[in-house]
Amino acid sequence: IYLPAVTDAPMLPIVSHADQAAHGTETVLLVEDDDAVRGLLVKIMQADGYQVLTAEGGDQALSLFEQQMDQIDVLVTDVVMPKMSGAELAQAIQLRAPGIAVLVMSGRTNDAVLRHGLLRADVSLLQQPFDAVTLSRAL
Repeated sequence: IYLPAVTDAPMLPIVSHADQAAHGTETVLLVEDDDAVRGLLVKIMQADGYQVLTAEGGDQALSLFEQQMDQIDVLVTDVVMPKMSGAELAQAIQLRAPGIAVLVMSGRTNDAVLRHGLLRADVSLLQQPFDAVTLSRAL
């Protein structure tokens, strides 16, 4: 493949206010078993103004939720985790707090997410990989 040489300076993308993410003030319970991913997500969420509580897995998340149930507005969880799946965790938390918002993250296809029982009207799916703006908009 032959491509012509470019002699002009590259054009920078124009960033509009519509492309910028909204800032929040809610408290998020983030459940992610990968330390590096969890750390990055915490930084993104905190930069957007969210208060973030973290858990490595379902059992720890349920314990933390029981302690701070009145303060948690949103559950953000990975779909596939050891011991307890994101679906099981979301169901357990929604039994205790029926109105809580749930955002699940998955790098798997929608079919795999369906098999885990997560695609419901009261659960939002964030397909991985995603960027900070997409996460902020989803929250």
